Amino acid sequence: MRVLLALAGCAPEIDHATIPAQPPVATSVRPAARPPENVLLVTVDDIGVDLVGLYGAEGAPPTPTLDALAAEGVTFDRAYAMPLCSVTRASLLTGRYPTRTGVGSVMEYEPRGAGLRDAEVTLAELLAEAPDPWDTAIVGKWHVSNLYDGTALDGPRHHGFRRAFTTTSYVGSYSLWQKQVDGVSEFVGHYATTEVTNDAVHRIEELSEPWLLSVNYHAAHAPLHDPPASLAPGAHPTDRDKLDAMIVALDAELGRLLASMGPALRRRTTVVVLGDNGSEGIGDHGKGSAFEGGVRVPFIVAGPRVAAPGSRSAGLVSVVDVFPTVADIAGIDLQDGGHRAVDGRSLLPALEDPDAPVHDSVFVESFTGEDAPMGPGRTWGLRSARYKLVGWEGWGYVPHEDGLALFDLDEDPDETDDLAGDPEHAEILSVLRDQFDALEADLLADPG
Repeated sequence: MRVLLALAGCAPEIDHATIPAQPPVATSVRPAARPPENVLLVTVDDIGVDLVGLYGAEGAPPTPTLDALAAEGVTFDRAYAMPLCSVTRASLLTGRYPTRTGVGSVMEYEPRGAGLRDAEVTLAELLAEAPDPWDTAIVGKWHVSNLYDGTALDGPRHHGFRRAFTTTSYVGSYSLWQKQVDGVSEFVGHYATTEVTNDAVHRIEELSEPWLLSVNYHAAHAPLHDPPASLAPGAHPTDRDKLDAMIVALDAELGRLLASMGPALRRRTTVVVLGDNGSEGIGDHGKGSAFEGGVRVPFIVAGPRVAAPGSRSAGLVSVVDVFPTVADIAGIDLQDGGHRAVDGRSLLPALEDPDAPVHDSVFVESFTGEDAPMGPGRTWGLRSARYKLVGWEGWGYVPHEDGLALFDLDEDPDETDDLAGDPEHAEILSVLRDQFDALEADLLADPG
């Protein structure tokens, strides 16, 4: 907690020449109470930086809402998710790397018994214990509960959310799909992106401040399709045209959600928008891999904590940073000894000063167990400011021989030149490998 210091200076007039000078006395002044502050956490699906114009993507669809949000906030240029959706969502909810959470792949690929463990503390559960308890709700895609034994139906409320209007996984059709309303299933015949926005608008109307609303859009995950003409007019003959149209529709609905809040509520709400993994359909370096195309995602934060609207940060950030950031906003001290190990760091210093460092390195991983239908395997990446070490062991998403690869991202952002066998880079390879070994030892020592 910040403490403001004031200099005492309320003495009568005296002859200062007759007494020695005294140092100023620092007295503690209680800071003015902050108004209720809310968090709107928006996750988009299968949208990496290669699909977003803010990140310099050529031919990207127009996203005026994201552009306007970036103009109000901080855009993080080097932000990382995990390679797959369920993995990211578990880490986002807990602030912990996948080895700790036990969620290493999408739920469909995991055996019976997989899913976010009860022992994990989610954002919703954390905020319920805040000094001023928060109200919580979640809408859209959930996808971190077991799809085999039915626990996914009411998974969000089981993990602390007061209200839940969600899908257990992605939708097979955007025009006819199944939604769970507080654990009760119903069929929906409305366009999924619009329905998620409607649910979000209604939840904001009923939530008590302070609140956390987690909004999880299905777009732009397959199936590719033509959105309603009111959201994305024109013809979309190719798959890329349809993908772009889905992003245009998503951006429009996000704009409607933000506009529904009104200026006053927006001024006391921190808005976080980020991707759950990289884009699909860009080869073996895309979604499902630990390469940049699979894990580098858009990440924008706007709201009352931003000191320099329209700024960009080059700090290394991760989805695990959302948990401690929200905790910081809520006034919860994660270092008091009563909390589980958290891998993230609060982004509030970076919102105050975009040049502030966040992490020296960030870690990404996905894995499957021995009994998973696709077989056991793992892929991971450890990125420093300049270099990135990528490893894989029997991982079906990366059609290479098992091993390690090293890339200089300053010189080779597309990761095409493997330096692992270059003697000139042996030292950096050794340093990153030692860092990985130390991190893995710490993760495996976690009691789970």
